[in-house]
Amino acid sequence: MSTLSGLTALLSNQLPALSENAGLVGIIGDHPSAYAKSPLIWNPTFDALGINAMYLPFDVPAGHLRQVIGALRDIPTYLGGNVTVPYKIDVMAYLDRLDPLAEAIGAVNTIVRDEQGALIGYNTDGQGAIDTLTRLQPGKATPFVESLDGQRVLLIGAGGAARAVSFYLGRHIGTGRMWIANRTDERSDELAGRLRMNGTSAAAITFDDFGSVIGEVTLLLNTTSIGQSGLRSLRGGQQTILEPYSPLAAFSVEAIATENPGGIRAWAASMFDDIVNNNRRSWELLTRLPVTARCFDVIYSPLETVLLQQARLSGHATVNGKAMNVCQAVAGFLKVMRPRLSQLNRGKEDWYARVQAEMHQAW
Repeated sequence: MSTLSGLTALLSNQLPALSENAGLVGIIGDHPSAYAKSPLIWNPTFDALGINAMYLPFDVPAGHLRQVIGALRDIPTYLGGNVTVPYKIDVMAYLDRLDPLAEAIGAVNTIVRDEQGALIGYNTDGQGAIDTLTRLQPGKATPFVESLDGQRVLLIGAGGAARAVSFYLGRHIGTGRMWIANRTDERSDELAGRLRMNGTSAAAITFDDFGSVIGEVTLLLNTTSIGQSGLRSLRGGQQTILEPYSPLAAFSVEAIATENPGGIRAWAASMFDDIVNNNRRSWELLTRLPVTARCFDVIYSPLETVLLQQARLSGHATVNGKAMNVCQAVAGFLKVMRPRLSQLNRGKEDWYARVQAEMHQAW
């Protein structure tokens, strides 16, 4: 099934009629139509820049990724777009080639169609983090950090986002170092090893080790979903809530009886002591984190997680994931839409600043 009709069959009514020569751009995931911000910031940017294109969410059922990529390849006006969970790794097998850094990271979040029609995989998650930290953001007087060189980073998480962010950070911290902690020690060990192979001073640590390194940290970075709002899926189809927790301390992951009307309330009551202990330990560590250290959480819902609230109240500068969500989108936009931007013939316009301003406003 690698035809337009096949794509339409797979994605139901997600592919409306496009005007002649309109570029097709979209995000591929399990159900991005339910949560992805990308259509809400790409489409207004197309309109503002006068680009004839449309950005759509493509909900791809399990087992159909190959067919969808094949169908998109057969659409002449398909320009590329984004990839989100759970396909950032699997999609690599169906692309024509990979950017070397995306290959090293082991995940792709951006697809670009080149002039020959080849589909190329990139990863802009890490660049989005770097730009969040070092570029001047709308409404701010200074960048979040003056320089990444020499930073001593405590990175929490070892999943897809952590891999992208850590590889990009590793290219910028110079003589600095990175500590990586994850709920699954094997994954943090593996990521630290890959970073060392690329010349970064990196070490895997456990949550019990935080106390021994927290006094040396200059940048604290959470790449996990701990603290994110909404129900989170567990293996076996069950669900839980991570919003009340900080990623700085251990906690128990227990499922919610969502089939019961009072399931969430009952869960909150049963987890009260666990939440209090997690938050208390997090507070304790943040009071020992140097006051000049900065805290970055890639989560943007809620805009202030438990970690960021505690960090702000303990005197630390903080930034949430909104800027990263916009910055990685800007980086992806400039890659995917470069041919269309070149056709606009506006001299030496600063496309990064223009696209960032439009996306920030639309977010």
